[in-house]
Amino acid sequence: PAIRVVSQPNRGESVARNRGMDLATGDWVAFLDADDLWHPRKLERQASLTGTDAVGVATAHYVIDADGVPVAIDVKPFGPYSVRTVATTSFIYPSSLAVRRSVPVRFPEWTRASEDLVFCLDLLLIGRIASLNEPLTGYRRHTASQSHTHRIELQRHATMERWLADNAAKLAPADAQAIRANRLQRVVDAGVLAYYRRDWREFWALREYLAARDALLHERLRRRPYPRWMYWVVDRVRP
Repeated sequence: PAIRVVSQPNRGESVARNRGMDLATGDWVAFLDADDLWHPRKLERQASLTGTDAVGVATAHYVIDADGVPVAIDVKPFGPYSVRTVATTSFIYPSSLAVRRSVPVRFPEWTRASEDLVFCLDLLLIGRIASLNEPLTGYRRHTASQSHTHRIELQRHATMERWLADNAAKLAPADAQAIRANRLQRVVDAGVLAYYRRDWREFWALREYLAARDALLHERLRRRPYPRWMYWVVDRVRP
């Protein structure tokens, strides 16, 4: 009786999560993506912090492979969370998060890139997210995840640019500047990585995006690549 399954046509993660929040009847809502794992005591430990003034409680997480086997504990800093730290260094995975159902915040349905980040940032604009520095959530990394989607870094950057513009009046100028620089650097880093991976479709998409913004901030991106056949030869003769 405590479990209710709700099905609907696939319209993306944000629509599904928002409907779950709207249909829930408890005081708190926790999310669990289909490919992630919760430690058996995850909700119990989060409940210990729900009596505070926090609008959300996030746990640390560990990385699991495609078979669910732990491969690494995430060593990024955890809490205290702020808009600036979450946008640049301390990303909160939805499966590690529990939020008050009463919060007037929902996942953005206008984007399918960084929608979970936008949700957390909107939460931080209205309150505090408490941190539970225990690795109680297993986050799965695999080649079918969103992070491996073509042009995903460009989509993420566009999402954050819109969010920054929409919330300019709510942010300290120094924070907005730091976030904008960090998100642009991520695009640059993705372009350099695509170069070394010889992923030319991704490389040219990122390079053109950065060139249009006068942001070719790396030697590999400023120089036009040699013809592809030359890299093919070099990669095969190099010891």
